Amino acid sequence: IMPPASNSSKQSAPDASPSLLTAEQLANIGKLSPEEQELAMLQVLCPITDMALGSMGLPMSILVANEKVMICCAGCEDMAKRDAAGTLEKVNRWKSENQKAKK
Repeated sequence: IMPPASNSSKQSAPDASPSLLTAEQLANIGKLSPEEQELAMLQVLCPITDMALGSMGLPMSILVANEKVMICCAGCEDMAKRDAAGTLEKVNRWKSENQKAKK
């Protein structure tokens, strides 16, 4: 008997490596301010869709509980702010992983 499929957040974490970004996504990230470019390259993914930043055009920066977070589009802003703890947990985990990988 197969265990029931779980829809919990413990599914395999998406790979947030900057090496997965396409030329088009990198070009969109390149249109951001230097500070936002650095943040986008550490975060890589939108915490709501798990899609690469730059995949929906120019990524946006928003404040979630006074922390700057990058999202793929304006449509993700409400959800990011509604689940601030979940959003920041994902973003901070990805940033930490990519800071370690840079060293």
